[in-house]
Amino acid sequence: MASSPLLHTSSVRFALGLWAGRISCSADESGHILTLSYSGHIRPAEMKKALQSVQALAPRLKPGFVVLSDLTNLDSMEPACADDLGAIAEQLSSYGISSVIRVTPDPAKDIGFNIVSIFHFRQPIKVLTRDSLAEAIKCLLLTECAAVTADS
Repeated sequence: MASSPLLHTSSVRFALGLWAGRISCSADESGHILTLSYSGHIRPAEMKKALQSVQALAPRLKPGFVVLSDLTNLDSMEPACADDLGAIAEQLSSYGISSVIRVTPDPAKDIGFNIVSIFHFRQPIKVLTRDSLAEAIKCLLLTECAAVTADS
């Protein structure tokens, strides 16, 4: 029986980050990547926990970090989540976000994320949308390689 990618991913994220109900928040050890993964139906209490998780992970983040936002398993989100989703974007701006790589296999799952990006990020940031997590990781690796080359 093949191992479940969700179980494997969940155990890795738990070791490196925080859970907020159906939202997983994690920062890599370098502080250059913050991952937010959404699954199922998101309620306001879960979004509020995600905001708290992002605040708790903030000390690990380095200016110029990238957010990998995975909407692959997102089914729906209650409209009342919008305020805390906007607050997360504002917090990320204050921590020095440079770009977002969003995994959106179904465009209908982009439940206002583009609007939040426009109105809540303070500085202009680059937002890239990819159809699969594999494409997003490839993009992320290219972004990380470009940043390392620029720093050299």
